[in-house]
Amino acid sequence: MLEAGKQISIYKIKEVLSENSTHTSCLAEDHLINRTILLKIYPVEFLETTQQRDEFAAQFEKLSLLEHPSIAPVFDSGYSEDYFYYSTSYKYQIPLLAQTTEALSNETILRMLRELATALDYAAAKGLVHGHLGLENLFIGEEGQVVIADFGVTYILNSFLDDKPPTWTETETVADLGRLQLQLRPASIDSSSREGELLDGIENQPLQQFSARFFPEHDNYYRSVAGLLTAIDELLQLLAPKTDPASQHETMQPDNNTEITRQQLAQLLPHVRELMAEKNHCKALLDEALIEHYKIEGRLRQTQQELDQANMLQLETPQRTSGKNWKQVISWALVGFILGVILSWSYGSTLVQKNIPLITPASSTDAPAAIEPVVVASSEKLITPELPEVTKPAAKPSKKVASLIPLIAEQSAMWMAAGDEFSTNAASEVLTADDRRIILSTISQWADSWSQQNFAAYLYHYSDSFIPAAGISRQEWLQTRKLRLQRPEWIKIAIDVISLSLVTKDRVEVKFQQKFRSNAYHDQILKSMELLNETAGWKILTERSLGK
Repeated sequence: MLEAGKQISIYKIKEVLSENSTHTSCLAEDHLINRTILLKIYPVEFLETTQQRDEFAAQFEKLSLLEHPSIAPVFDSGYSEDYFYYSTSYKYQIPLLAQTTEALSNETILRMLRELATALDYAAAKGLVHGHLGLENLFIGEEGQVVIADFGVTYILNSFLDDKPPTWTETETVADLGRLQLQLRPASIDSSSREGELLDGIENQPLQQFSARFFPEHDNYYRSVAGLLTAIDELLQLLAPKTDPASQHETMQPDNNTEITRQQLAQLLPHVRELMAEKNHCKALLDEALIEHYKIEGRLRQTQQELDQANMLQLETPQRTSGKNWKQVISWALVGFILGVILSWSYGSTLVQKNIPLITPASSTDAPAAIEPVVVASSEKLITPELPEVTKPAAKPSKKVASLIPLIAEQSAMWMAAGDEFSTNAASEVLTADDRRIILSTISQWADSWSQQNFAAYLYHYSDSFIPAAGISRQEWLQTRKLRLQRPEWIKIAIDVISLSLVTKDRVEVKFQQKFRSNAYHDQILKSMELLNETAGWKILTERSLGK
């Protein structure tokens, strides 16, 4: 049972909105970037194997790549405990049904229909299908556009719940759009009438003919979404308000001297195509040259950095050497002291074993020689033994004198590490200040090349081993990125780095806030990147959006 306060991955549930046999919808708080999101949570008992779990997650990874104003985005997805979750925007709170209480004009319905058809055609080009489309899936976006919520989720879920994966054709998609445009008419909202009866209620003859072609029963039905879009555009032009014929005649009157006939146009088209092909070829060569140029610049920067580091090491060497010399002197002094103590003890032991007195008097009648005090390093006290009675030159030393010898042997030879090579920090992997500066500079240059819409410079920052998101080949990714860089009139990118952490010795993870603005679109998302330290410098290995 999911309740408010429960943590699912990085999200904390604020309120449970609805619950059914397949999933639970919740309002949740994303504390990472301080926003409220809509969280959909699914129990995963139906995913019996690890392979099924991976395939299920991969489908949602593909959904997260969709970027269309009429498709609600998937911010994040994954597993937490015994649940699978995905997060999406909570901005789309107004169901389309709430707008149909008032009469919608034919033009409004056709524009809504066109937005939906464009979104479905865009997703189909990415290999993604929504399945059955009903009014319950449609909401009103921030700019008044129609938005499809939970795009493709039911279709994906059914493909794993059923033994046989569901099939869906483009003809079925077109038929769904036809039913929707009929249901959007206020008189049809609560009606259970069939399509034929709903069609009879349309008074406008061109609109009625347009609506009839949605269904396969019609001889000339729409066989593709692209054909439907063409018919919508033609009908919108037909329904557009008429202008004054006189003024239209004056403004639209062609100049016979400059008019190009169809025959002339047909003759020019092959030449235009050749010029376009040549232009594209030259542009490709220019892109390759620019890429090589930026690679050389990168190698030059790396060489300069290595020279700077070598100069810094050269300046630091005398100081390090001086410190190490002092440590070596102290170390050798300690070793010499310990060896002296051991040799002294060995010499004394040898004399005792050979019955040679440690103290030899001058004569049998002379007074015994004074015994020097013995210094014991372990206690640091002076030990002065009493004078033994000497009766013979070869007499053994007294017990008191002999007892001094073990005192020397009992000294502990303490081993001490010289230098800082045994420090606990010596083996640890850390991200140096120079590495941080270089990585942040790389991210900044990547954003600048994007803002300048310089595709070659932008591509230079990606590793040859770059891994595009799930389901996208590198060639598809290159085409998509090139189009998105070059289509807008202008682009501005602002980066605010949040965290930078070391993954392995030559890989780092960077999380940052990305603010994108162009003449046609703007957003602000959280993004995660992994960079790999290669010969040419730090390169982007993976790139993933964490949502808005």
